[in-house]
Amino acid sequence: MSRLAVWVSGLRFVDVPGEVVERTKSVIVDQLGVQVLGGRLPTVQPVLVVAERQAGTPEATITGSDVKSTVSRAAWANAILGRVCEYDDAHAKAWHTSCVVVPAAVALAERQDASGRDVITAVAAGIQVMALLGAAADAEAGAATGAGLTGRAWPGWRTLAAFGAAAAAGVILGLSSAEMVNAFAIATGGADVAAELDCGAGAITCLHAGSAARCGLEAAMLARLGLTMPNAGLDSGTGAAGLFSVAPSREVVDTVWHHWHVLDTIFRFYPVVDAFHAPLEAVRHLRETHQITPGTIEKIRVGMADGAAQHCVSITRPTDPISAQSSLAFSIGLYLVTGRTTPSDYFDSARWTDPDILAIADLVEPYSMPNAHNDTNSGVTTKLDIALTDGSLRSHHQVGFRGHPSQPAIAAEIEAKFWENTIDTLTAERIDTLLTALRNLDQHDTVGAITDLLGNRHRAGR
Repeated sequence: MSRLAVWVSGLRFVDVPGEVVERTKSVIVDQLGVQVLGGRLPTVQPVLVVAERQAGTPEATITGSDVKSTVSRAAWANAILGRVCEYDDAHAKAWHTSCVVVPAAVALAERQDASGRDVITAVAAGIQVMALLGAAADAEAGAATGAGLTGRAWPGWRTLAAFGAAAAAGVILGLSSAEMVNAFAIATGGADVAAELDCGAGAITCLHAGSAARCGLEAAMLARLGLTMPNAGLDSGTGAAGLFSVAPSREVVDTVWHHWHVLDTIFRFYPVVDAFHAPLEAVRHLRETHQITPGTIEKIRVGMADGAAQHCVSITRPTDPISAQSSLAFSIGLYLVTGRTTPSDYFDSARWTDPDILAIADLVEPYSMPNAHNDTNSGVTTKLDIALTDGSLRSHHQVGFRGHPSQPAIAAEIEAKFWENTIDTLTAERIDTLLTALRNLDQHDTVGAITDLLGNRHRAGR
């Protein structure tokens, strides 16, 4: 952790390669668009109410609100808005990064009058820290069975997120390496969360993004104000940070240290858990290629990697949006019946009990597919077989999916998603202005004009 603190404190915009700058800007575009979408969902209106009632000093914009709040409250609310849709980006080493790192960086940059260049640097640093720690934790888990994130009942991304937010905030504040070490030490208090709160926990899962963003941001602010914490445990084998400090972890980190991990961001074009993207791409391919209709289907077998096949596949009858988004069977049924899988579909309670969708869901049989050829993309590989009532079989082998590093998303696709997520909330003129500003984020000396466009007063029709 001390090594990471030195790196974060020394990072400057000029050190960030051009392709990393561009990718980080796309990450910010995607996250802000998802926040706008999240701001109009009924499930998180209580979050906006709490944030507005406890606004305090007006330092930073709450997406979708007329009210500005303290920087901590704005980061908390915006992180929740960005996570609740299950439409934020993902990362193979760090799960969900931008939903925590971007709100923390942007809120603090607004208060500090920091530049767009500072925000880009902060976001890239936060994602880098989360990915490196994720790589280290995975190595430690392999070195001692049951000692890693899952074995200790800590869900991966929520264990890493507070450190990512602290790193991003540290860049904005210009923390020294000693202050950054203290920020990480303080942030360990927000790194432990129960793993049980996963697929079936409802809207509460999005609250962890807010808690992590606030925890990491406040850790950096406290470190800047002089709070010190015992940090010997950061580089020992104890506590949350201890997951990242044993010998196998250090060796793995050495191998991936110089790679910019924001380049491995997975942009999601389906609002479901990322394990389901390859299956849905395969379903889309077969449906369009063979004009498959629901009434002609007898059985659907879905071969997935071991970890993916175990991820929430037992859910077939959704009871809330997150269980719908965590149900492979429901998602396949939804797409085959309606030809779409938009966020509004998953938040529509009528869809959860639609007999046509559930009839198809009952035909879905997921199974674990061995990685016989040591395929590096095995975790995002699917073998889909749809047996039809006429006795024929339609099959497709899907490797990767749109938005995955194996099929990288391009800026135009990410901006199109931004339009879809914001057009029912913001005017077309405001969306165009926002995208133009974000494309040129590195040329902005402050971000206040950008965050101002995310407030409630610019909703469509106002």
